[in-house]
Amino acid sequence: MLKELGINNLCKQTSGILNLILSLNLIMIVFKFGGASINDANSIKNIGRILQNYTDELLVVVVSAMGKTTNELEAVVKAYLQQNDTHNNLLNAIAAKHLITAQNLFGATNTATDQLAQIFVDLQNQLNKPPRGNTDFIYDSIVSVGEIAASVLLSAWLNHCGLPNQWLDARDCILTDNHYREGNVQWQPTCQAIVQQITNLDNKGVKWAVTQGFIGGTPEHLTTTLGREGSDYTAAIFANALDAQYMAVWKDVAGIYSGDPRIVPTAVKINNLSYREAVGNDLLWGKSYTPQNDKTATKQKNSVVCALVFTAYRGRHPYTYPKPGSTAAYNSLPPKPNTTNAVYPRFFVYCRTLS
Repeated sequence: MLKELGINNLCKQTSGILNLILSLNLIMIVFKFGGASINDANSIKNIGRILQNYTDELLVVVVSAMGKTTNELEAVVKAYLQQNDTHNNLLNAIAAKHLITAQNLFGATNTATDQLAQIFVDLQNQLNKPPRGNTDFIYDSIVSVGEIAASVLLSAWLNHCGLPNQWLDARDCILTDNHYREGNVQWQPTCQAIVQQITNLDNKGVKWAVTQGFIGGTPEHLTTTLGREGSDYTAAIFANALDAQYMAVWKDVAGIYSGDPRIVPTAVKINNLSYREAVGNDLLWGKSYTPQNDKTATKQKNSVVCALVFTAYRGRHPYTYPKPGSTAAYNSLPPKPNTTNAVYPRFFVYCRTLS
């Protein structure tokens, strides 16, 4: 579709993919699912049910590692660097969790199990050698396996459910320097790579891509990570590069609160919260908002300050959320950009609840 319309370098166009999508009555959206939303087989099935409502859209799905896998892999890194012989047992437990999840999803024999087994065999082979070189490089090469394994599972499940998608390696899209554990995104090549990868999928007739948060790649094709909580950052990068109409962060909570409701019983949900209000009140620092997203919001083209508007709400049901442009109403619908103002949102970020 994109190639037929003769669009070769969307990255440098102000309107980019968005104008094309609007002309075809399509919506480009980016979804991010965190570890709590992809914790086990039932969680993955839940994501499949959610995504069934978006078969008409062009969609990039960004996933984190399953549950607490990143923490578990960090323990593997620590044990490996200390050479205390516990890293093998720790890795075996992580591998078993993923393989059991695959079995619960697909049964005893399936290609996802084979893919996962190979991922963990490759990592085991790395751990069988003594650690050498930069410890941050070692960290990235090990911890990144969590996102890779989770995305393999989700992509395979969606295809199994008749929801065609292509697994996309984020290391071919998010291009960074060699600053391991905190890779600095190289914006122009990253934008070009993302557009090229998505265009390649479109040329194959594939409308969905499933990729990994948190990880990137160097010019030498080595793995980097973007810092903890980097999956939201990844989703924001994709949304910027693709001129997405909106980015949705799916959470296992009802929205953004004035405090942690598990700690502060009187905390109230905030239905409308602007980017500036969020940053000014420190409400989104941490899991819902990270300084990296601020870089994404203010770094991009045309010197337009991209004021991300976070709209938190609880829908009628996670599987029947109305889509943008439908007649059904959201609890809170973000305003359209004010074209008379030099500062306006280029895309919106929704926080959506999984249950």
